[in-house]
Amino acid sequence: MPGGWVSYIRPSDYPKASAGDVRPYYVPRDLGRLAGQEVGIVKLPHHVYWGPDRWFNLTRRYQLRNAYAMLLQEGNLEDIEDYINKSILQAIWQSLTLPPRLRATWEECHEEAKTWCLQTCRTELQR
Repeated sequence: MPGGWVSYIRPSDYPKASAGDVRPYYVPRDLGRLAGQEVGIVKLPHHVYWGPDRWFNLTRRYQLRNAYAMLLQEGNLEDIEDYINKSILQAIWQSLTLPPRLRATWEECHEEAKTWCLQTCRTELQR
């Protein structure tokens, strides 16, 4: 895949696998391509969030975390690059509720993701 990696497990390899175990997760090769807006209101694509209200206010931390978690779990590579902002992702990475395989996949593909919490915590303590 030219733009990123995809992680998945074949269901036949794990007969008792759950949907989260076999769902493909997309990880961009270049985190610099994460060009989502930093503030404002976004409307997520229907294939990412199929609830009645797909608008999320990125200035509200709870809505921001929900939008990012859904994008990382349900979005394709284009969605992730278009909606997620690298600086914001770094700041909230450890507070996101993500499936363990999804988090591990990102941290395996981008070693720096393992230290995002440490960098964020240090920055917040210095403020």
